[in-house]
Amino acid sequence: LIYGCVMQCLPPVLTIAAGMAYKDPWVLPIDKKQAADDARRRFAGESYSDHIALLQAYDGWAQAGPGRKDYCWRNYLSANTLDMMADM
Repeated sequence: LIYGCVMQCLPPVLTIAAGMAYKDPWVLPIDKKQAADDARRRFAGESYSDHIALLQAYDGWAQAGPGRKDYCWRNYLSANTLDMMADM
């Protein structure tokens, strides 16, 4: 957290910390596991980082506004977990 302040990137660091402090926001349905894995990889992009994937997924959810539930459904995310992360 200190480095997040020093490097002036505290909001993303706090989002990642909240994601690590609570349960994983990704939903892995047994019958759609490959599609869920593909969605997670899309969020990570070329970084191949779970932390970047979490940050991108959270930011997209935060920007989705009233369409948050649909956003979660399409991207295999738990709306309840993301709500809890936002409250942290």
